[in-house]
Amino acid sequence: MLIPQFSLRWLLSLVTGCSLAFLVVSFAVRGHIWAVGASIGLLSLVVVALLHGFTFFLVWLFATLTTRRKVRNTSRKATICMLSALLAAEAYAGGAAHTLPPTGKPAPNGMVLVLDTTWPEGFGYRPVTITVNCRPPATADRSLSFEVRYHDWNPDNTQFKATADLDLPAGATTASTTIAVPDFSVWQGYSLDTWEDGRHVPQLSQKSLNGGGGFGFGTTNESAPAVLLIGAAQPDVTELASLFPQPQYRPVPAAPPGSPAVFPPEWAWRPAASLPEHWLCYQSLDVVLVSLSDLEGLAKKSPKVLVALRDWARAGGNLLVFGVGSDWKGLAALDRMLGLASQTTSETQSVERSWESPKPGHYSNTFTDFVSPNIDPSQVSQVDEQGNAVVSSSAGPPPAMAPFRWRNVQQGAVLAIANDDPYATGLSADLWYWMFNSLGSARWLGVKRLGVSFTEENPDFWMFLISGVGMAPVDAYRVLITAFVVFIGPVNYLLLRKHGRLHLLLFTVPVSALVVTTVLLGYALIADGLHTRVRSRSITLLDQRLHEAVFWSRAAYYSGLAPSGGLRLDGDTAVIPLENMPPAAGGAQISRTIDIEPGRQQLSRGWLPSRTPTQLMMVKPYVSFKALNVTSGANQSMIVDNGLGVRIQHLLVCDEQGQFGCGNRIPDGTQATLERLASPSSDAAATSGPTPTTTAPPAAEMRKAFSDQALALPPGFSGETRYSIFGFQRRMIYRAMGGKTVGVGQATNRLEASLEFARSAVLQAGASGDSAALTPRSYIAIVDRPEEVALGLDGATESQGFHVIRGSW
Repeated sequence: MLIPQFSLRWLLSLVTGCSLAFLVVSFAVRGHIWAVGASIGLLSLVVVALLHGFTFFLVWLFATLTTRRKVRNTSRKATICMLSALLAAEAYAGGAAHTLPPTGKPAPNGMVLVLDTTWPEGFGYRPVTITVNCRPPATADRSLSFEVRYHDWNPDNTQFKATADLDLPAGATTASTTIAVPDFSVWQGYSLDTWEDGRHVPQLSQKSLNGGGGFGFGTTNESAPAVLLIGAAQPDVTELASLFPQPQYRPVPAAPPGSPAVFPPEWAWRPAASLPEHWLCYQSLDVVLVSLSDLEGLAKKSPKVLVALRDWARAGGNLLVFGVGSDWKGLAALDRMLGLASQTTSETQSVERSWESPKPGHYSNTFTDFVSPNIDPSQVSQVDEQGNAVVSSSAGPPPAMAPFRWRNVQQGAVLAIANDDPYATGLSADLWYWMFNSLGSARWLGVKRLGVSFTEENPDFWMFLISGVGMAPVDAYRVLITAFVVFIGPVNYLLLRKHGRLHLLLFTVPVSALVVTTVLLGYALIADGLHTRVRSRSITLLDQRLHEAVFWSRAAYYSGLAPSGGLRLDGDTAVIPLENMPPAAGGAQISRTIDIEPGRQQLSRGWLPSRTPTQLMMVKPYVSFKALNVTSGANQSMIVDNGLGVRIQHLLVCDEQGQFGCGNRIPDGTQATLERLASPSSDAAATSGPTPTTTAPPAAEMRKAFSDQALALPPGFSGETRYSIFGFQRRMIYRAMGGKTVGVGQATNRLEASLEFARSAVLQAGASGDSAALTPRSYIAIVDRPEEVALGLDGATESQGFHVIRGSW
């Protein structure tokens, strides 16, 4: 079982100190004057320590009350928002906009700064937009630097810090920059510091700005998706939002008559003209609703925004597009705008091959694979293969004509709705349920798609540890503590008594304890080392026709000594921490720092603490021209040319005719002839080529590789953790207030679901020669770690890696 490192030295030190103290006291009881004086000295030290602790407590209590009073006086706006959240008032908005300097105060050099954090409340990256207006126009180039920090109720308790730069050219009146800031906390407020040419500008700096729904005992609800609505006017989605559960402690108030609808914090509306241009800004979203006409406008006026939405969908998002038309002619235009079809594919082929009609079994009057707090438990009829409760439905037969179609887009999905305005036309709740059930809650619910909760315990953390690293040196402890007890006890006493020098026990006991502690410390340092070790696994989806790829990865780190520079990653990679016990669930609060520059992220402080198991998940969509070229050789053999840029360990290919071939150990840049697999549908007697293998499973090595990488707890570790103080377990704040998610675990996330899909395809092909999962012109390859799947560290030692590429051509 994992225990905190170096706890043994404290235990041994305590035992040694106590033994020494009581040894002196024993001599004092026998009447030795020197021992009586020493005992009085020790007692005086204890009394002084107690007085010091009591005095410190009084000073700390007074300082805390004074600080809270100051924060209350200087940050009334933030305090009002926090109290409003506690009282379940109307202040539910995903973010806020702030103007600096405040109204009525002079602007330095004519500059006015606007900080906008408006966005749906969700865990992940979110955009923070900083706009500078200059009146009169700047007479020379001006260089500004910003540092955005967000924190809990205490402005001095920074949880994340992000930095960015902005240049204001001469003659310009306005300039803006958008930072994709990671947000993994429950309580939050923002602070901003501004510098111009290296000089701090206090008028454009502010502490404790209200960051939105993050204030107030966890207003973010993991049982509901984070939804962004895009359009020219704010729609009324009160009925649609009511389908998703809201915690009992946070009722969403009704909007006054004639006013726009009040959204829950997880929902927000934005016009198309104000959308960010980087996919990371959308990473915290689960669903985006937009019309086909707005997408066409983005294609003409803001193509970067359209690319960002497309990359977000490829990385696992769910894009719902309405206004496609009941004749479905808009599907071809949607394919072209989102780049979902190659230029050589006709419009008819794109619609027929890619878009799916919904299954009648998904038609329901509730979510069929997700139990929320507002569903009667008596409706639960069964549990699916992922452990999610399946709810029974009495919705009746579905409509003859489904009002939507959908298709997979690598790790995400696009759903096309025929209605021009699904809000105004009033799609029934059953039809909305049908749409979301077709996607599945493992897609549209962030806590399932990521497999990570930021408000509850993540028990799967312990199933992905680096073998033999960070473990307590149990065997060494047993040997050394046994030798210590034998030597310090009878051996030490008998030797000193024999020579008449029992008084030397005062020196031999602490010296022996010091030696044992030093040996244990040295053993732990040598065993774990001072460098960083990594265990990683990933899945890469590669579309060779469209030259598009996306990877999901999970990495476990253990640093003997935290690297000074932290992690260095490109600016397109989303990083999500996976913590066994998040702060909102009672875990320790971690302060992290991230420096953001164009095309680069440096995760410097707090991401890799020393001698602490740390896990991160990473996601990145990117353009790739790498490919596995498959051709037919003589006698119907299958030849592959490895152009994936990495060595292939095991390979399974399904060619144009649906025939399977497998190969092992194919270096990068080389060709290999694959071994054919037997197919029940093939007539071996009529085949002029080589006889397919039938005597033994030809993909046995590949199946074994999938079996060996299965996640499991370390030997002897139960996976149960307890966080307690003096025997009293900490209360999990989020659970105590009634907000509880369902099915939190890595089994539902896109990484593990994709790996399971690949494993199933390999098992089917290896067992029967056929695989419904692996379609023609596709392949599955177990490879060395691709260079795109970055670890963020140079020189890190990687072990137990498992990386899969699932491609098509």
